[in-house]
Parts: sequence; structure tokens; C-alpha cells
Amino acid sequence: MRLVFLLFVVFLVSADAKFSLKLGDLFGKISSEISKLDIPSIAQKIIRGLQPRKPSTEKSPGFCGDHDCPNFYEIKLDASDYKLRCYPKPYKWVSTTYQGMNRRQAFWRLFNYIQGNNEKKMKIKMTVPVTMQMAPGKTPSSLSEDNRIMSFFIPFKHQKDAPTPSADDVRLTYVEPFCAYVMVYGGWSNKWKVQRSYKALVAALKRDGLGEDFRTDAVYSAGYDGPSKIFNRHNEIWLVSKKHSPESTPQPEVETVEPSTEPPAVDSPKFCDGHDCPYFYEKELNVSDRDYTLRCYPKPYKWVSTTFEGMNKGQAFWRLFKYIQGNNEKEMKIKMTVPVTMQIQPGKTPGSLSQDNRIMSFFIPFKHQKDAPAPSADDVRLTYGEPFCAYVMVYGGWSSTWKVQRNYKALVAALKRDGLGDDFRTDVVYSAAYDDPKKVFNRHNEIWLVSKKHSPNMSAPLKSWSKVPDQVSSPQPEVGTVEPSTEPSAVDSPKLCDGHDCPYFYEKELNISDKNYTLRCYPKPYKWVSTTVEGMSSREAGETAFWRLFGYIQGRNAQKMKIKMTVPVTTEMQLDKAPDSFCKENYTMSFFIPFKHQKDTPAPSEDDVHLTNVEPFCAYVMVYGGWSNMEKVEENYKALVGALKRDGLGNDIPTDIFYTAGYDSPMKVRNRHNEIWLISKKYRPVNALL
Repeated sequence: MRLVFLLFVVFLVSADAKFSLKLGDLFGKISSEISKLDIPSIAQKIIRGLQPRKPSTEKSPGFCGDHDCPNFYEIKLDASDYKLRCYPKPYKWVSTTYQGMNRRQAFWRLFNYIQGNNEKKMKIKMTVPVTMQMAPGKTPSSLSEDNRIMSFFIPFKHQKDAPTPSADDVRLTYVEPFCAYVMVYGGWSNKWKVQRSYKALVAALKRDGLGEDFRTDAVYSAGYDGPSKIFNRHNEIWLVSKKHSPESTPQPEVETVEPSTEPPAVDSPKFCDGHDCPYFYEKELNVSDRDYTLRCYPKPYKWVSTTFEGMNKGQAFWRLFKYIQGNNEKEMKIKMTVPVTMQIQPGKTPGSLSQDNRIMSFFIPFKHQKDAPAPSADDVRLTYGEPFCAYVMVYGGWSSTWKVQRNYKALVAALKRDGLGDDFRTDVVYSAAYDDPKKVFNRHNEIWLVSKKHSPNMSAPLKSWSKVPDQVSSPQPEVGTVEPSTEPSAVDSPKLCDGHDCPYFYEKELNISDKNYTLRCYPKPYKWVSTTVEGMSSREAGETAFWRLFGYIQGRNAQKMKIKMTVPVTTEMQLDKAPDSFCKENYTMSFFIPFKHQKDTPAPSEDDVHLTNVEPFCAYVMVYGGWSNMEKVEENYKALVGALKRDGLGNDIPTDIFYTAGYDSPMKVRNRHNEIWLISKKYRPVNALL
């Protein structure tokens, strides 16, 4: 899906039912009004020998990218800050009129047309430029907000058979040949830049004695780039020349070449419509009324996600769309996928859904699952979804808040009807959408309720792992050879580990009155995989370290073995004695090695990742909830130190290092579990001391 969200306009205002356009004295109706053309001016130009060169047969100039754009040539001028450009052929455009600041609404009317809202239900590829016709305002160099006209160029292949729009407020327009003075400006266009560039072009033309050679009833802006192109953006202001007109030169109707794309994913279901979408299969259910299915996703996948509040899902969408358009560390363009999912918490009343802490995600395409670039924006993150099964109900039409809620209630009721009311998670609901926002017919939307009982590979359902902010590693002296402990049953895993492998521990009773911390002992030696990051902020270090370790468990190891995710993700932090500083920029993050691989742990392939052996130890542990960040880490570290000093244990802790431990995926919203560890000098589970 390519959304070229721009600002700009049609060429000329439609004056009759056939939508023929008239540009000053040089443009008229093809037949009856041809006498109105400024023949003397044209003759004078020819006499002066002002012969424009032939238009290039190249498909499109560089700033059109891979899109169709109308062919033009330029007449050489002495000026360096603007050009005289001629469009020698008549073309069809599709246009809509709007008032004030409603240009986004205008854009979607036209985008709807090219997505199939036309008499042939034909999908038409995007083109450039997107143009906007504006009238000058009442004050000098100002621009009116009234009766603006936005237009999309009709691609070459549809110039002869462009379908009639279905919407009453969209029309086909016909633009005859014309020449215009063009000033280029960069960056993100906005109304101030449009007005400033218009004033600059007027001033430049007056400076060069051309102040009488442009139309004063219309100004055009033209935009060529998608909303998420970051660098080398190209925008233009056009003022139509009264004196100059192009030759009537034949122009080949050559289509631009579509950029290469991956073939659709094999076995992609019909409702994915050729887009990459995560592989799944369906389990047979012994139910009479088949108004839902049990679907299983057996593979772990990366997604890109963002959290939003309330009704700001449009804002969330554009954050993610900017990521795939290049707002990432590699400035890589990534193709659109489906579904777009939204994680929602159930509300306080039965059947309701909360507006708080919603999470929207795009699936990362198959070709980038291994090398998905880190997002550049702080409010966008990569997440990791482990295999899961979910009950799925499909609904059609345009999705909305009330449709999501209605179908959620319907799916809950259906599961209870079939005796499955206890087999879905009650802390989270997912909606999934598969269609472009402007697809009109046969829309496909889903509600997912994750099964507790069913799993494709006996993993805990729907775990998503992302960069862990401000957290990094586990206690890890590199000593001795570890005899790994045997794997406990899944039942033995404490609740905070949520079904993941995590190192076995027990707690010692402390004779303290205020039990806002515990003394926890890990009696067995274990292997972990670790990496150290220096010279970065805690957030950057956490992100860098996490993806190094995640690469290891995804197969970047000597055996190219995939290893399942575990908890906790721990971080060793070094205290800084400098004034006004909390921690040094030196962090070591670690993942616990699963029980089944403690004996045969593969060596890392990367030099900056290493295996570590952690001997038995005891630590004072303080738990805190919510989303962890450096402020919370510092707050809870100081609270734990204060509590230990209060209880006469201030001398039983190190003063140079401490550890954070995180147990939850970033997709988990409620009941998040984070910890601060301070290693005890005095207590030990065996004759080994960290």
C-alpha cells in the first residue's frame, strides 16, 4: 500500500459540465472558444525565436520517483531561483473542492476514488504531483482558504478510459497544455511554507520584469512525496504564465515502471489480499454453531508497535506508517502488511472496553523478520509475538468502536454458550483489520480472544517481546563450570514468570516489621547469555543490548539454534559516585538460558555476546509495577536501600552495583512486574557467593 499524502491541487477550475478547464487567455475550450487564445502573443514569441526544446522521452524526472507524472520540458531562463516549465499535452485529472483546512478530507475523497470508489470499481495506482489550486487572498501575498481544489493526476494507462467517480463531490477534470513559473522548496510543506514560497516567487518575477506575466487569480502548489519521506522532500509553487504556451508536441504515453515488490506470501489467505500476514492454521472445534474459529499461530514473529490513549488511533497509525516509510535507523522503506492489530483492555463494566493504554501493531514482513530496523521515534518499538492460539470472530463493513465492542460481546457470549467461557484470557482483547481504510466492499475485520488451554507449541499464549527500556542484565560472575540444574515442570514456575522458564528460587523469612521487600535465594548455578553496552543512555543501551541477545536466541549462534524466550531479562547497573549522577553508562544485559539447553548451550556467533555462569546467590528484592524507566529504577533502588538501612541491613549490600529484572512483554498492560535486586553479602544458599 502506498499512501502519498500531499498537499496540493488541480490545475484549473472546471467551468462547464464536461469539466473542461480554462487557463487565462491561453486556455480555452477546445473548439468553440479557441478564438480566445492569445494568438498575437504566441506569434510574437515565435518571431523572437523563443523555441522550446522537445520534451524528453524519459519516463519521469527524479523527483517523481517511480510514479507516473505529467510530461514536461523547461525553457531556459537566466534566473536561478525559479524555472519556466511547460506541459505540452492535455491530461485528465481527478479533483475535489474543499473549504478551509479540510485538505485531509479532500485527500481521502480522491484516494477513495483510486481505491475503487468509481463506476468500474477499478483500483488505480497513485501518481504525482498532488496539486492544490488556491485563490490569492484579500491582502497582498495572502492565500484564500475558500474553494480550494485538490487533484490527482490520472495515470497514463487510464488517460483514455478513466472511470467516472461514484462520489458526488469528486469529478474528472481536463487540463489543457500550459506553461508556469515554478519555484521549488524542500522540507515538510505547510500553509506557511506555501505562502512564503508564493511571496518569494512573486517577488522574483517582479525583480526580473515578469510581474505582468502570471495569472493573479490562481496559485498552485504541488507535492511529490509521501508523508513519511524524511530527506530531500520536493514541493513546488506554480504561477501560470500568460505569455508563454507550449508547442503542441506529441508525447508518448509511456507508463512508469512499478518498483519491484516481493511476490505475495505463499499460502496467504484470501483476506490478506496478497500482503504478507503471519502464517496460521485452524483447529477443528466440536461446536454446532460455527460463528467463530480457533486459530493457531505456530511461529514467533516480530511486529512494530505503539501505545496510544483514547480515540487517537489515527495518530497511532501514522506513527507506525512513518516507521515503514523510513523513520527507522536504516531509513529503510518496508512494505505494508496485514493485519493491523489493536490490543485493548476490557472495561470496568461487563462487555465494555477501556480506552486506556491501547497498543497498535503492524506485522513485520517476512523478508525483514531477521533484520527489522529499530524505530527512530521514541513512541514506536519492535515487539516479539510468540506462538499462540485464539478464538476468532469475523465481521464485515467499516470497523468502529461500537462494532469492536459488539463483536467482542458476541464472541464472549458464543464461547460461554459452548462451554468455553473459562478458556480465554480476560485481561486483553485484540481487534485485527485487513483492509485499506478506503476499501469499500467485502471488508474483513476480526476479534481475537487468546486461548488459555490451546497452544500450537505448548508456549504461553501471545507473548510479545520488545526492547526493554532502561533495563539490562543479571548477576554474572564468570567463574567455574556450571552443572546446570534439571528442568522443573511448568507448574513449578512462579506466577510472575507467566509460564516461561525462569531460574528456580526460594525466599528466606526476615524478621522485619514492614515487608516491602523480600530476601530471595537462587540455590542452583545457571548459564545466561549476556552482552555489555557502554557510552550510551540507559534507553539506547537497553535497546542495543536486547536486540543483540534476541539475535542470539533467534539463531545467531554456533548451532544456528532457535531458543525460546525466558524471564527475567536482567541488567547490571554500576552506581556513579559523581554528583548529580545515578549510574555509569555501562550496562550488562542477560537472558536466562532455558532449562533444556543448560547443558548444550550453543556459543554465540557475535563477538559482543557471551555466555556467563551465575553461581548461587541471595538478594534483597523490591517489586514495582507499571512500565519501567530510569526514573522508576532510581526511585525503587533508593527506596530499597532506605528500607534496608531502616532495618539495620545497610551494611549487607554492595555500594557499587545493583540489578534490575523485567518479567513482562511490552504488550502486557496490567499487573506488570519489575524488580530491583541488591545482592546480600551475608546470606547464601550454598557455599558460593556472588
